[in-house]
Amino acid sequence: MTEIISLKEAKKKGLKHYFTGKRCTRGHISLRHTSSRGCVQCTNIRSSEVYEKMPIEKRRARSAQQYKKLSTEEKLLRWAKSRTKPGEPFELTLEDVKIPEFCPVFGTKMKKPSIDRIDNTIRGYPKKNSKVICSRANQIKNDGTALEHLLIALYMLREEKSWKKSK
Repeated sequence: MTEIISLKEAKKKGLKHYFTGKRCTRGHISLRHTSSRGCVQCTNIRSSEVYEKMPIEKRRARSAQQYKKLSTEEKLLRWAKSRTKPGEPFELTLEDVKIPEFCPVFGTKMKKPSIDRIDNTIRGYPKKNSKVICSRANQIKNDGTALEHLLIALYMLREEKSWKKSK
């Protein structure tokens, strides 16, 4: 249960909300905004009603504006979360999404980061199976195994060598 704190105490402590334990005019027992004294639950309801009445184009534009304000780490985290199916583990937090200066795979300057599932057979995004690498490396890695990638690399080296000899 939320601790009762007066408006005066909340303002003194610099808090955004306070709690009286009393019902608002709509009957909610909820936190109240220190700035307006309004019920937080009522504010959320009004906001969702306004949002629902808003034309779809305006809603999309608002969402796009909010998305642009996110940091790259926040965008990566949202992207990974959206790819996680119900029931799959998602243990990543913003603190786990550290973008290195250089791609751990290629050693090149990080241009477009991506969250990699180290072992693609493990579903979801457990912390120990997730790492930020460049999107090019992640794209190449996609669903191949380490052995398949090694065989492709050996093939490419062999073919490149024989191609150079035939010149």
